[in-house]
Amino acid sequence: MASPLLAGLRRERVVVVVCDGAGAVLRTAVLTDGAADRSLLPVRDVLTLVLAAGGASFGVAHNHPTGRLEPSEPDRLATVRLAAGAEAVGLRFLDHLVVTDRDWRRVDYD
Repeated sequence: MASPLLAGLRRERVVVVVCDGAGAVLRTAVLTDGAADRSLLPVRDVLTLVLAAGGASFGVAHNHPTGRLEPSEPDRLATVRLAAGAEAVGLRFLDHLVVTDRDWRRVDYD
């Protein structure tokens, strides 16, 4: 769902996929566009988007234009904050993915 919004870009972009309680996609939205090597991932904005769309769960994906799949430390920290924020407001956080033009990888936070 997010890959078409992230492919071929020269700057990082963050996409949020909002789902209902059964896991059906309600909305896919570009949250932020950033620089070549970073983009903002504001937790409050993500949660606001999900709640406004009537979502029960959500996932986040962002691209690495460099082609490097390894999540950065800020990627991991943002993932921890997303999981905590989702729990605080009763949402289910599904996943955070790093996407390149050739592959993808989960951002682990446990």
